[in-house]
Amino acid sequence: MQRMRDDKYSRLVEVISDLIDKEFTGHLKINFSQGGIGRIEKFEEILRGTVPGE
Repeated sequence: MQRMRDDKYSRLVEVISDLIDKEFTGHLKINFSQGGIGRIEKFEEILRGTVPGE
């Protein structure tokens, strides 16, 4: 069980590093369940560099 959890955390770090390299603009929502990763959602900005209300 611990090994599977460690694999998920390692994979998450890899994905975040990849998003940084690709200049990801948005946010991640990570839900934890009983100390482990339950679900990850990625929300990406569609209109980059625009200011709301303009």
